[in-house]
Amino acid sequence: MIKKKRKIEGYNQEYLASKINTSITTISNAENGKNDVSVEKIKKLCNFLEIDISQYPQLLREENKSRITQQEQFSFVESSLILNELDSAKEKLKKILCLDHLSTCLSTYYQGKFQLKKKNYPKSETLYLECLKLVEKEPEIKKTNIHSACYRDLARIAFKFKNNIIQALDYTKKGLQDFYQNGDRQHIFHNLLFSKAFYLDMLQQKEEALKAIEELWAIRQQIVNLEIELNMYELKAILYFKSEHFQEALKYAKKGLEKAIINESYGRLVELFTTTGNIYASLNDFHLAENYYIQALELKNKDEVIKDEYLFITTYTQLGKLYTSQKKWTDAHKNLENAVLIGEKNSHDIYRLFHAYFALGDLLFEQQLFDKAIEPYKKAFELHKKNGLPLQDNELLVKLTYCYEQTNSEEFHEYKELLYKMSLSSVIGGANMSLHFMPDPPEE
Repeated sequence: MIKKKRKIEGYNQEYLASKINTSITTISNAENGKNDVSVEKIKKLCNFLEIDISQYPQLLREENKSRITQQEQFSFVESSLILNELDSAKEKLKKILCLDHLSTCLSTYYQGKFQLKKKNYPKSETLYLECLKLVEKEPEIKKTNIHSACYRDLARIAFKFKNNIIQALDYTKKGLQDFYQNGDRQHIFHNLLFSKAFYLDMLQQKEEALKAIEELWAIRQQIVNLEIELNMYELKAILYFKSEHFQEALKYAKKGLEKAIINESYGRLVELFTTTGNIYASLNDFHLAENYYIQALELKNKDEVIKDEYLFITTYTQLGKLYTSQKKWTDAHKNLENAVLIGEKNSHDIYRLFHAYFALGDLLFEQQLFDKAIEPYKKAFELHKKNGLPLQDNELLVKLTYCYEQTNSEEFHEYKELLYKMSLSSVIGGANMSLHFMPDPPEE
C-alpha cells in the first residue's frame, strides 16, 4: 500500500525518507514487507501518505482485485502479440500502471516480446536481459517462469539474428535448468525441451538430440501446443532419416502430416511434405518424392503461410536437387532460382539460403558451366565466412577452386591456398559439421 501510494503521489524513496526523518533502507524494507521496520515508522509513513491503517483489510482486498485485473491486462497483451495485433498490444501495454516489481518485470518481458515480433532483435535482446535482472532481484517471481520464457526467446534471437547455435543452446539449457516445475507457463518447458533437441541436432549431436526428443515424447500427453507436437513428429522423422532408418522416418512424418492436415497447420504441412519428399528421394522413389515437394508448394498461396515464405526455400531447393539428379536441367534451374530469390528476400534465414546457393552451383557444375557456377558457389562461401557456417569435407571450396581452375581464373591460386589451409585445419581440428534442413523451433 505504501509503495503504491508513494508512486501515485510521485515521490521517490529519498524524498519520503527525508520527510519522516528516516533512512531510504527503512522505506525500502517497509515497502518490501520486511519485519525489521517498527510500528512507529509504519504509522509515520501512513500518516504522511494519508493511508488509514484501520482500512488496511479493505485496501488489501482492493489491491488483490486490482492485481487480478492487471493479470488479465497482461493476458490480453499476450493474446494480441500471439495474434500479431502489434498496435493493439502496444496500446494495452501503455495503459498498464506498473506499481510493483512483478508488474514491472512482466511489462519488460512483453515489451521484449513486442520488439521480437517487430524483428527489432537488438532492442528485444536488451529488454529480455533487463527482465532477467529484475527476476534475480526478487526470486519469488521465478514461479511465473517468465525468466525461462526470456531464455527461450533469447535463444531464438541468437539463432535467427546472430546465427549462433551454440549460444542458442546455452540459453535453452539455462531456461530448462531454472524452470520452476510447479509454476506458471508450463508450456515453456515443452518448448525449451524441443528447442534443445533442435539445436543439438543442428550441432550434429544426434544422440543427445534424440535423448531430448524422447524425453519430450514421454510427456507428450501434457503438451497443449499443437505446433510443438507437430515439430516433434518432424524432428523424429528427420533424426531417423539421418540414421537411415527410412521406414521409421516415414512413419513419424506421415503421422505428423495426418495431424497437420486435420488441424490445418499449413506451415508445418510445408515442412512435413518436404521432409517426406526427402525420405522418398533417399529411397530412390523419385516420383513420390516429386509429388510430395509439389504438394508442399501448392500451399504457397495460403494466407496462413505467406508470412512464412522462407519455408519454401527448402522445398524449392530439394525439388531442384531432385531434378538435377535426373538431369532435368530446365526444371532444376527454375526451382533453384526460386529458392535463391526467396532466400535473398528473407536474408535472415542464412542456413536455407546457403543450401540454395550451393545447390544452384551444383546444378551448373553438373552441366560443366564452370564460369556460371562460380557466382552461386562464391555466394555460399561468403555466407559461410561471414556467419561461421560449418562445412562438410570442404566440398564447397573444392568445387569452387576447381571452377576457377577450369576458367583459368587468377583467383585459382588464392583459393587453392585457402583449400589447403582449411583441409589442414580439418585434419588437425577434427571433422567439420554439416548443415541440414530443419524445422524452426516453435515461437509459442
